[in-house]
Amino acid sequence: YGTPPPQDYLGFSNDLTFYGSGSSGSIGLPENYNPRGWDGIRSGDKMFFGTTEYRFPLIPGLPIINILGVTFGEITGALISDIGNVWGNSDEDWVFTAGYEAKVAIQMGNAPMFFIAVGKAQEVDGWKDQLDPETYVRFAMINPF
Repeated sequence: YGTPPPQDYLGFSNDLTFYGSGSSGSIGLPENYNPRGWDGIRSGDKMFFGTTEYRFPLIPGLPIINILGVTFGEITGALISDIGNVWGNSDEDWVFTAGYEAKVAIQMGNAPMFFIAVGKAQEVDGWKDQLDPETYVRFAMINPF
């Protein structure tokens, strides 16, 4: 089990991703970098992480469902890809994942309160080998895209 990394570590984690407004990461803690569809932990002193998304509208909104003024906003789909690496004392292979997701805004009136994204992703080699992708869920109180 060993010693857990410090809260200000540099690396990838497999923690649940939750982004809050005004914070740089999960529930006030440092941001978690975790390539979607990759289930690992890696730390070091240098890191590169990037993401690409092609997002498109699926459903413009669901105003029919209204519970005390809370509604579902636009539902979007996305083709996603994450790439990254963390270096420490040894050279590691790059992590390159791809997948798809759907994202919905939970709104009060027309103002988004938070976003939920559900998707499936895995390393690119997994798609080539026709393996089943991992399912992930992300929560955010901000919408970067």
